[in-house]
Amino acid sequence: MTSSKASDRRNQILEVATRLFSERGYAATSLEDIAEEIGFTKPAIYYYFKSKDEILFHIHDRIVQEGLAQIRAIRAQGGSPSQQLEQVLREHMRRLLANVEANLVFAREQAALPADKAALINQQDRRYEEEVREIYREGVKAGVFVDIDPRVAVGSLLAACNWAYRWYRPGGAYRVDDVADMIVNLLRHGYERAG
Repeated sequence: MTSSKASDRRNQILEVATRLFSERGYAATSLEDIAEEIGFTKPAIYYYFKSKDEILFHIHDRIVQEGLAQIRAIRAQGGSPSQQLEQVLREHMRRLLANVEANLVFAREQAALPADKAALINQQDRRYEEEVREIYREGVKAGVFVDIDPRVAVGSLLAACNWAYRWYRPGGAYRVDDVADMIVNLLRHGYERAG
């Protein structure tokens, strides 16, 4: 099987598993359920994933890996810390809102992960946040960002962005870019009107 076809199959399994975990819950969904929904056999699922908790891990992992790649690409392009941070926050929002169901599933079910996989997720999340903190530090050094602990600043900025996936629904009143504009502009300019 070609690597492209294998990647497509893995993504198909992740998408179906995400939907079933969302509808039925992680504990109530078996590998047989996932296989049946796709038209696979259970052993075919094992060809791509060793276990159900590995599927849950990869639901989150692929979103984080995409985020890390985006941050590194943004930083490689250069630009001011303000431009980089705004672009990172916008991409963060777009990625979250493009994966609403996966994020909701993971937030609800992450306690089901074994300790080793939970530790990997925490490590990846810290790596992601550290990349954003580095941009923030550069902005403080350049005199364009408020000089507070980068952990506090970045944690607050990302938490504000993360909140959107809990209420946003595709096809609702706002498009993804509308939500990103509102939240990023609020974060950049504050909640008080100028003048």
